[in-house]
Amino acid sequence: MSDRRGERVERLYLPQLASGAVAQGATIALDEGQAHYLVRVLRLRKGDRLRAFDGVAREYAAVLADDRPRRVTLEIGVVAREEAPPAFRAVLAQGLAKQDKLDVVIQKAVELGVARVRPFVSRRAVLRLDAAETERRLDRWRKVAAEACRQCGRIRLAELDAPVSFETLLDSALADGPLLLAYEGRDAEPLTAFAASPGARTATLVVGPEGGFAPEEAQTARERGARLVSLGPRILRTETAGPAFLAIVQYLWGDLATGRPATGEEER
Repeated sequence: MSDRRGERVERLYLPQLASGAVAQGATIALDEGQAHYLVRVLRLRKGDRLRAFDGVAREYAAVLADDRPRRVTLEIGVVAREEAPPAFRAVLAQGLAKQDKLDVVIQKAVELGVARVRPFVSRRAVLRLDAAETERRLDRWRKVAAEACRQCGRIRLAELDAPVSFETLLDSALADGPLLLAYEGRDAEPLTAFAASPGARTATLVVGPEGGFAPEEAQTARERGARLVSLGPRILRTETAGPAFLAIVQYLWGDLATGRPATGEEER
């Protein structure tokens, strides 16, 4: 990220700021990971300036007050930028996929402005997670999302849910707004049918796992009110389909076509 003068300014996610109770001039001791990133990775030194964001709505000017091992601290300055809630919330529901494919999907989805990511298990999903592995992956996914926020300049963290069944996803998502399910069957509607705004604040985009959706799952989704959508003439990998679907919808209904920060965001 760059400041008004075009100079690069490093950013750090500080969940300690989320309460909004940190006063200007306060000093915050960094944990081992935060300290390592600033001093060892970025090689910042005492007196260097950076930005610290709270993951909710605000980014603060900050100064590295102490760079000594196990004593690394930041002095928090004024609120430098605020980010308003998005006028349109894009939710990506992604079928569980093998290896680290979901890491890539989450990273790209955050960069594209996703508000929430909802992993789910469907009939053709190869990956199955027990309770311990679910917690381990959730922790990793949250770190991936926070790092993507830091890199792309956004302040508000994306919500990340624990995996649920496909049926549970349908029951809850349809109550939030339109649900569009990416499907390669012939009865899927072209994306040109969705050029107009849905008139809703939230829409859920559903992408299946490596094997896609079983016809019975697609039919169940349609009967419950989902709309089946084609993403074009080619079959996309699951790790490609999610970001592609999101990018199109964010262009049509979200902020990708604005060419400027979201309404309400202020640089100070």
